Amino acid sequence: MGSNATSINAGPKSVTITIITRDLFIKGVQSENAQKYINIDDLIPWVQRTSLFSQSCSACSLLLMVLHAPVSAKAFYYFDCHQLGAHKSLLRRDYSLECWADRHSSFIPLAVLLLLLFAFLFPVALFGMLVSQRHHLHSPLTRSRIGWLYPRFVVGAEWWDIHELIRKMLLCGVLVFVPGDTRPLVAILISLVACCTLNYFRPHKNTIVFWIAQASFGLTTLKYLIVVFGMLHPSTKKGNDVLGGLLIFLDLLLIFFCVACVVLIFFLLRGTIKKVRSSDAKKDLPLHFSQTASATAPVPGTQWTLSQHHITRALADANVRKTTEMAAIAVTHAIDKIIKNQEKASERLQKRLQKRLQKRLQKRSGQRKLGTPKSSQLISVAPTVTVPSAAKLHPPSKKHRQILEHVQSKLSAKIKTFAVLTPIFTKLDVDHSGGINKEEFAALIKAVLKNKPKGAMVDMLWDMAWDGNTPKKKEMDINILGTWLKLHTW
Repeated sequence: MGSNATSINAGPKSVTITIITRDLFIKGVQSENAQKYINIDDLIPWVQRTSLFSQSCSACSLLLMVLHAPVSAKAFYYFDCHQLGAHKSLLRRDYSLECWADRHSSFIPLAVLLLLLFAFLFPVALFGMLVSQRHHLHSPLTRSRIGWLYPRFVVGAEWWDIHELIRKMLLCGVLVFVPGDTRPLVAILISLVACCTLNYFRPHKNTIVFWIAQASFGLTTLKYLIVVFGMLHPSTKKGNDVLGGLLIFLDLLLIFFCVACVVLIFFLLRGTIKKVRSSDAKKDLPLHFSQTASATAPVPGTQWTLSQHHITRALADANVRKTTEMAAIAVTHAIDKIIKNQEKASERLQKRLQKRLQKRLQKRSGQRKLGTPKSSQLISVAPTVTVPSAAKLHPPSKKHRQILEHVQSKLSAKIKTFAVLTPIFTKLDVDHSGGINKEEFAALIKAVLKNKPKGAMVDMLWDMAWDGNTPKKKEMDINILGTWLKLHTW
């Protein structure tokens, strides 16, 4: 048929993702029925504009992130003054410039403006974009708009680029406001906190990138520790040379580690290209393995040749895989949110109905009285009100019906026979009345499925079990329960 259905289970919920082939997709879009709802002439420019906007924002944000630390540091250094005596201080970066003099003060507004509008406002703006879309960060629409902010990070760590901006700004700039003797200690504290957050959240999808960041954070912390140890001993020329050589060696070690990782990425890319080639050899090409990367024929060469066509195909395959996975996660979260909202709405409806029925009963009881008794003769009686369940007021939809049948089949598969159900039923029937109420029914579901059911779910399952066994009672006997579960006989 040219399609492949994949089911994603999330507890009682199941989401089906259908992957279609490229040829089937093109035929469907070009069909007469699709053209009634989709204007191809408008769709193609919209896709191109969205892709161009995402690529432009990604390039600009990457450039600003690279420039953020050095540019912010220049603005912070403008306030780093070296105090000489009681009445004179000079700028550490330029000792020909006296701090707070006319020449220095004339550029302070520019430095403050750079700090506010770039050093602080840029990470705040990025954080605001993530917070405003925090409930559906991985939906296709949101990813088409701001997905360039977090394509390299796992779910729950989309803010890691902002974390890096703040860490670099603290180490490169904010430390100038800390007294000179305590700066290495504060820098060590910041580096240790960064190492802890890196290992706790593990934000990078790529393991190689994670270990590069791990090495970078660890070596940065080690450098500041070496500086602190150097401050504890008297300064000598030989000691300074050894300390400087050690710091240079650590930098070279990090550079060597990064080059080795680049070589490793090259070999991993070759593996991805082999997978794409093997998928192309199949008769039915899925959409995310099809010829969508380039219209240009592949450049022939040896198995070590990496042409632009191969790299583009591998990147396209990886991007579509990530988009499919993130879309499935977004669908699962959306289903969870819908079920929670329906449960809350059902609770609110029951409360409103209860209040309304109480008012009606009180009004009727007041009209039946012949006279108005004295206040001392009034007796407060709380009427017993039976509120219809949410499942009765609002029959379950087709989707909820499938969920209920899924839970029913799991219960039936766990219990199987009346012989297994009887001791469970007897244990739940604490008062030995020969039946179980709704609370005991919920305890049965929890004991079998190892999961506490929601209130609305219990109401719908309870009504479903009573279906065809009217009139309903407060307690359900073992025969009705076994019939609903379709258990085998003794």
